[in-house]
Amino acid sequence: MPTNRAMAAAAALLLLAVAAAGCTGPPAGVARSQWAYDAVQVTDLLGQGRSGAGIAVAVLDTGIDLGGPYMGGVVLTYWEDLVDGRAEPYDDNGHGTAMASILVGRGALAGGAPGVDLIVIKVIAGDGSGSDATVATGITHAVSAGADIISLSLGGGSLPILGSASTQAADSAIAAGVFVVASAGNDGGPGDDGQVAAPGVSRDAISVGAVDADLAIAPFSSKGRAVLFPPSSDPDRKPEVVAPGVGIAVAWTGGSAATVSGTSPAAVFVSAGLALLLEAHPELVRQGSAAVGEVKQALMDSARAVGGQQTPHDDYYGYGLFQASGAGALL
Repeated sequence: MPTNRAMAAAAALLLLAVAAAGCTGPPAGVARSQWAYDAVQVTDLLGQGRSGAGIAVAVLDTGIDLGGPYMGGVVLTYWEDLVDGRAEPYDDNGHGTAMASILVGRGALAGGAPGVDLIVIKVIAGDGSGSDATVATGITHAVSAGADIISLSLGGGSLPILGSASTQAADSAIAAGVFVVASAGNDGGPGDDGQVAAPGVSRDAISVGAVDADLAIAPFSSKGRAVLFPPSSDPDRKPEVVAPGVGIAVAWTGGSAATVSGTSPAAVFVSAGLALLLEAHPELVRQGSAAVGEVKQALMDSARAVGGQQTPHDDYYGYGLFQASGAGALL
């Protein structure tokens, strides 16, 4: 397992990279990042007997390793490799396995929505790079495979007017009633380009920034803004919410474990909470963009102001910390 592996989002329009700021590991005495599940109220919904049953979540990433104590027993409902065309699931990087474990991990790294129907589509190569076109194809195939939520822990550039193929694919998925949750990106700080990554920049996608255990914005978390063309206002500002993304314990390839930081894990925590929420509200699943907008509005209205956040919207914190139970109460 590599140490301090940097996997920052690429700046080029047509290139995407997995959006983890880094990983270290394996952690001593593997322990679930309980604080993170608590912070976004996933723990509350799991305590009510929710598991995400009946909800299909697609993880588009570097693939998945289904072996070892933390992923053994996980069953895929759909697998596709858009990079190398291999028929059997695999992960030649580790990032995809890590993200999937936040959602459906087993044992000491139990995931936040273990009962979902898991779709995995490999769109990122082993070196952490990929093309915008491949991600766009993955989104389209995920919709065809029956996904209710598409979780995208990746990001790339997008022109304000022309957008990108992945952003356009996200728009089409949302029009079909599929929720698109994507990392805000990891270019925070002096080099921040001032907008979240594609395809999370899509108007109706849910773009997610990262906070640490003190619920303060992570220094790498990308800044967002209202899209310039056309001018945007609520609920179009980016990012929408933040979630835990610093020092998160995850499964890795070969049955090992790691800790990761980035807006990548933050996006998956929102995907997990959203799956639990939709389990209780099946009437909002695959009901077109209006239903997606209704749920998105509930997420924003219920978000908790944290850290030094400006309200109602902050270019780093969005509308605040995602609250799964709170959002469900508004539906």
